[in-house]
Amino acid sequence: MSWNYNDEQDRRILEVILDLEDELDILKAWRTRITQVVKFHFTAKIVEFQEKNSIVQQGDLLKIHSIDSIDDKYGIIVHTRLGRKKVYFPLCDLEAIDLDEEGRQVIDDYAVWFANR
Repeated sequence: MSWNYNDEQDRRILEVILDLEDELDILKAWRTRITQVVKFHFTAKIVEFQEKNSIVQQGDLLKIHSIDSIDDKYGIIVHTRLGRKKVYFPLCDLEAIDLDEEGRQVIDDYAVWFANR
């Protein structure tokens, strides 16, 4: 995707990805940016459709504890809880609920980048 310097969100995305071309390097840059801005733990809502047999469903609220790993297919994976159950879930499928504006913004920027990479 071509990012537009005149769009505020695109400009923020470009600040993170810089001149990086390798997707793993870009994901690591996102992880660094998110950990600089976001105060863990926070609550997030699942905004993407989930398979019927999944233990989590669209609309569920998860408590996000930390970034767990980076996956080449699913991107940044976060360590979460749904009640007492531990769940590892792609950050790109979540919308932060109780973060400050900058925290919500960086997670949304990451999700937009991930969907358009």
